[in-house]
Amino acid sequence: MIDVVSTIEYLHHGQTIPVAHCDLKPNNVLFDEDMVAHLGDFGIAKLLDEKDSTVQTITLATIGYMAQVMLKLLDFSFIHYDNSGKIIAYFDDGFNHLHVEYETQGVVSIKGDAYSFGILLIETLIRKKPTDEMFVGEMSLIHWVTESLSCALTQVVDANLLISTKDREHFAMKDCTLSILQMALECLVELSEERIDMKNVVAQLKKIKIRFLKDSNKQA
Repeated sequence: MIDVVSTIEYLHHGQTIPVAHCDLKPNNVLFDEDMVAHLGDFGIAKLLDEKDSTVQTITLATIGYMAQVMLKLLDFSFIHYDNSGKIIAYFDDGFNHLHVEYETQGVVSIKGDAYSFGILLIETLIRKKPTDEMFVGEMSLIHWVTESLSCALTQVVDANLLISTKDREHFAMKDCTLSILQMALECLVELSEERIDMKNVVAQLKKIKIRFLKDSNKQA
């Protein structure tokens, strides 16, 4: 994931004009023969305004219109609301990780990519899509992860990720996985301006990796 988020950081902060990918999802993450992750499909990526990193676009407004029509065909359990009843996000097979900022008013920002990356990160660790049949009513992917983290990490994370023959490595993996999930939730804050940016995500993931390598190699 460091490879992927480093690419996103470069798009957002590596040039004078920020670029929003707009379509972050597992299908667009490709691995080469050395298992290095690469981000693909820049078909709807957008150049943003240098000052505020947002843009209003007819292209994405069209996509948003299509999605609004598709909402009528979806189970309403896939639509998530804030406390005022405003739609926060919706999910379908084509836009699993698309935040509502893309599908209302056609406004695109790098914070929308942050939200999408948060969903991507969680899906990678728990092996469940936002459209999983278990997420019905008020139980969304984000709600489930948030509630479960306060109880037991093993109830959320894919068990295969925590398997280890060494106790210290197992505990190090649990600690780092918890840190990654907590960081992913920072990407999913409802107010876009309060979401963590990709520079901080890169820095945190690198620190988590260093901590894991250090803790897993400690002598018992």
